[in-house]
Amino acid sequence: MSALVQTFLLSLGLTLLIELPLAFACGFRGQELLVALLVNVITNPLAVLLYVGVRALTPLSKMAVQLPIECIVIVSEWLVYRIGTERKHPFSVSLICNAASYALGLLWNCL
Repeated sequence: MSALVQTFLLSLGLTLLIELPLAFACGFRGQELLVALLVNVITNPLAVLLYVGVRALTPLSKMAVQLPIECIVIVSEWLVYRIGTERKHPFSVSLICNAASYALGLLWNCL
């Protein structure tokens, strides 16, 4: 298996392990958890692909590339949660889940 495929699978797996329990803790149940799963299956690989592509093209630091991509993911997931869930504060859920996932990803990469 190529290193890129391993990167995609590891990133998605860790994201789901972090964000789905947090979404559950924020009140997501049933169909809302399915929405969270599906939106992460779409946004995570796209974010990884963007990150790999931008890093290959520019000498920018990791943070200078990752933070704007994470902001795009947060807004994208918020919009999906706003439409596809009954949550009163879908932006907060998106921000909490993605901030935790990003922070734990940074920690994972430091180990």
